Amino acid sequence: MKLRKKQPINIYIILQSSIIILFLLAFIYILKEDWLLKYLHPRMAKYVWIAIVLFAGIILSYIKQLFSYKKGKRIPYSYLIFLMPILLMFLVPPVTIDSSSIQESRVNRMSIESNTTNNTESVKDERDNSSISQLNAPFNNSALYSNNGVLEIEKDDFYSSLMELYYDLDSYVGQQIAIEGFVYRDDLTQENEFIVSQLLMSCCVADVQLIGLICEYNHTEDLLMDQWVKVHGTLTRGEGDNQQMAVIKVKQIEEIDEPNHIYIYPY
Repeated sequence: MKLRKKQPINIYIILQSSIIILFLLAFIYILKEDWLLKYLHPRMAKYVWIAIVLFAGIILSYIKQLFSYKKGKRIPYSYLIFLMPILLMFLVPPVTIDSSSIQESRVNRMSIESNTTNNTESVKDERDNSSISQLNAPFNNSALYSNNGVLEIEKDDFYSSLMELYYDLDSYVGQQIAIEGFVYRDDLTQENEFIVSQLLMSCCVADVQLIGLICEYNHTEDLLMDQWVKVHGTLTRGEGDNQQMAVIKVKQIEEIDEPNHIYIYPY
């Protein structure tokens, strides 16, 4: 299809502006629907807002070119390729990952080793030591919150609470504990064990790893993988293969609703 030699409106600027406007609206929609939080740390939202402002600036800069004339050419259908990401965004809606998406090398159990000379503890990742650096990020090292003698660990303070146990487990052994998370089991868990877990995101979904505490429970067959539960029990130091770990002797389990946003953040 041929365009006339001169157009009252520059069709190329119209096409380019339309594509940029669509991207701008798509970014706003992603923020509005909280899709961003399925893939990125909340602190990354500021970069999306920066992109929105830049898109708006580009659109404004195009206005003065809107009535500039160009020699007639074929309409550049290659512009349509820029519409593919927007179409895919709606044809393939965002999904939240679960434990089946986590490689075994990205599962962290908290392990405490005592040093007889300086009484320090260290984290031991049984599968991938390179992931420890993410667990050593800054955290709130205040004591665990106790409600009527029960250590309450909820989603928002899950990471900082586990780090507190890592640094000072002996101060909490024998205390009652209530903790929220989802059920995870793998080849390393015993028949009477499961891990009450959360998904830790440092930057984006690509670095998500599973962290949690081992729970000893005599009715694990009643639990489903990825089922969200609140575990009530007694905090102990493990025995045998788990002797360097914090272990919960389960007394009661109650099912809870899955939160809207399943990730926790180290900072």
